[in-house]
Amino acid sequence: MLKDEKLLKICHLYMFENGHLAVPRFYVYLGELDSRGKGFELGEELARIKQALQGKEKLTYSKETIEKLMKLDPRVFEYNYSTNLRRELREEKVLKLCKKYFAEHGNLAIEFEEIVEDAFGNDFRLGYEMDTIKKYVKGTVDDYIFDKEFLDELVKIDPRVFEDQYSRNLKREAKEKKILKYFQQYYKIYENLAIPARYVHTDFETGEKYNLGKEVCCIKEYIKGVGQRKYGKEFLDKLTAMDPRVFEKDYPRILRKEMQEKEKRMEREKRM
Repeated sequence: MLKDEKLLKICHLYMFENGHLAVPRFYVYLGELDSRGKGFELGEELARIKQALQGKEKLTYSKETIEKLMKLDPRVFEYNYSTNLRRELREEKVLKLCKKYFAEHGNLAIEFEEIVEDAFGNDFRLGYEMDTIKKYVKGTVDDYIFDKEFLDELVKIDPRVFEDQYSRNLKREAKEKKILKYFQQYYKIYENLAIPARYVHTDFETGEKYNLGKEVCCIKEYIKGVGQRKYGKEFLDKLTAMDPRVFEKDYPRILRKEMQEKEKRMEREKRM
């Protein structure tokens, strides 16, 4: 069999089995062995053709053969085709899994340890993959490359996907939403947020108890820069809008004193 015909035949077989000609350089076709019992080094052969097309060595195949190969797979002589295709297929897989994850959870705040099931029922480390992508976006990883269009698609799914500590922020926001309701309930009764440090609030709707006084102390410590817990600006602004004095030092004690003085003043006015 002529050299050109053999190459085309093996490329057709590879294309039929894989759907592309992104052949790894080390790939050897073992379907037909030569007189020495060796297979056809398809990966090396295509790599040599790429080198020849760049003028780095002599082309040993006909122009017609090259044209047929490019017709079979237009990307066959693309630089780093095998690497690029593996990346594209992985990005496609990650994108599908992210869409599914978002449909189930409403966000892409994926924990590093999270493992999901792919279309074939195999475990896929989506958390690890997303962590690598985030590092690439930040510029802290050099051995991975991701396509801009792929990254843009992830942002379309969830605009916050590359936010620092997204998962932790989301948990914090959920907690803030919950305790904001408790603050609102307290304000509805007392018309202020002068909450004593030991005050335990009972949810009007569920009966759940929550140490709201301790939470106020933690918030004040955070504002001073000495607390361990973190709070969002929007949450703090809502509390301040409810009661501008909420974070005032000794607010409950001062308010009690003000109310006592007001009562005394009213008593004196009655006597006059």
